Amino acid sequence: MAATGTYVTQADCENRFTSALIVSVFDDDATGVLSTGEEGALSALILDAENIVEESIHKTYGDDGLTWLRAQTTSAPRSVKRRILDVLWMYIVQRHPEFVRVDLVKGWERVNADLAALRLREVSLAVIGTAIEPADNEGGYVRSGDPDDTEPKPKVFLDGTGIF
Repeated sequence: MAATGTYVTQADCENRFTSALIVSVFDDDATGVLSTGEEGALSALILDAENIVEESIHKTYGDDGLTWLRAQTTSAPRSVKRRILDVLWMYIVQRHPEFVRVDLVKGWERVNADLAALRLREVSLAVIGTAIEPADNEGGYVRSGDPDDTEPKPKVFLDGTGIF
């Protein structure tokens, strides 16, 4: 049974990183193939990477966007899979840095910048023909005045520093 997550499969990993690299990093018993436990280790890292990307998507698109994404399963948009594989790459490098020499600090900075751009809607999920809910209102709130008191109220700063 091949390692898999919700959106990314072992085949996706092998297409991106090569099967030789996946075996080098996850073949802890040196048999030349992934055993059940080693596939479990790969699956766990895939799920961890997916969780990080889901958190960014949830922050931007809310529960509806996350529900929509989870319904896509392995048919998720390529832009989502790419971000998951970018995070997974950093986990792979951390697991066995002797196989792959990468500057971890710069790598994580790049991945985090990409996820921040997603959270800030500077990039989209690149989903054509599919409507996703707009971004959640972060930190703001809407309120109406007292419905029984129709007199206009002066606008004041919430921290009490005065009228504007």
